Amino acid sequence: MATVTPEQLPETAELDLAALYDLYGARLYAYARLLTHSPQGAEDAVHDAFVRLARRGDAEGIEDLRSYLFRTVRNEALRQRSRWARWRRRDELVGEFRLSESASAEGDAQRKERAAEIERAMAALPGPQREVVFLKVWHELTFEAIGEVLEISPNTAASRYRYGAAKLREALGHDA
Repeated sequence: MATVTPEQLPETAELDLAALYDLYGARLYAYARLLTHSPQGAEDAVHDAFVRLARRGDAEGIEDLRSYLFRTVRNEALRQRSRWARWRRRDELVGEFRLSESASAEGDAQRKERAAEIERAMAALPGPQREVVFLKVWHELTFEAIGEVLEISPNTAASRYRYGAAKLREALGHDA
């Protein structure tokens, strides 16, 4: 299946859900995984977000579709998490977070160990800081977009990022 870029999405209010899923599905899943601590929960959150968008029928009134999708996935993930009324163990998040995928398949031991250190440092961040760092670094969202997703001000997003980044630098020996 061909990769779709944001520029290739139609300029109309009509929704091409397949193209949107091709473009954002993996990113939304990774974000939902961060929030739900569960592969199945993440799949459900992304699915429910796309169902919600499909029921809406069009993109009229949505200024930034990417931010809208991340916010909707976040809301669905949090809704599931509260329904479950229990948290998965933090180790499960670390095990599934998949930062180690950047290490070569052949198994560069140093790179894998460094990726594991980053995973542990990310898991140790407070939830709000972890979310902002994840969206900023791995998904390259602006503070304004992060603010829309998390329903906070861009300044709060920037502050959480600064504090989170400082904690990561400290945990990783300042060379991160």
